[in-house]
Amino acid sequence: MAASDRQGYYDDLDFNSPMTEVTASELVAMLQRLDPLRVVDVGCGWAELLLRLLEACPKATATGIDHDDALLARAAHHAADRGVADRVELRPQFGGQLLADADLALCVGSEHVVGSRTDALRAFHDAMPPQSRLLLGTAFWATTPSDALFADFGQLPDLGDLLDAVAAEGWRTRSLLVATGRDWDRFEFGFMADMADDKVDDYRRAYLTRRGVLGFAYLLLQRS
Repeated sequence: MAASDRQGYYDDLDFNSPMTEVTASELVAMLQRLDPLRVVDVGCGWAELLLRLLEACPKATATGIDHDDALLARAAHHAADRGVADRVELRPQFGGQLLADADLALCVGSEHVVGSRTDALRAFHDAMPPQSRLLLGTAFWATTPSDALFADFGQLPDLGDLLDAVAAEGWRTRSLLVATGRDWDRFEFGFMADMADDKVDDYRRAYLTRRGVLGFAYLLLQRS
């Protein structure tokens, strides 16, 4: 959706993915146990999950990458407010060399930065050190989609095929968290809160047709 169609700019969202505070806390706790020292977040947006991870991991440093200058400015403001600005670099361009010394990477709903999901799995695998971890947030079909939904979202795997595809690219799935209906509602209605009044009804109806059909999984992967 074009920014011109919106009144705000993700103003009512803490996270730009299907996630509530409960889910975010679970993800941060899971990643904190890894005790990461160098984190790269590809497609970080305003970097809310990354900043929370830095707060939880005082020895870690990070780079957040996003093409949207407005979202990076929001991330920088929040980093300063939380006292972690000296441990995070925010930049608009991604290069594989940034992953060379990363022991943890985040790619949540942002495979498109690299290409397809397969492209992203291969790029992260090739660039990251052995035994490094990747938190991949990605879509799948939770149930069989209608023809209309398939036309909108394309060829997505079911959850079993997704895990098989990940393994085929040299990654071991260490943990799996699937977004709940509550995660999706928080995301989609937060997105709608920014929307012009004449757009909301159509978007809400469209969301309800895919609720429970389009899934989103957070996979903690280890490079094998």
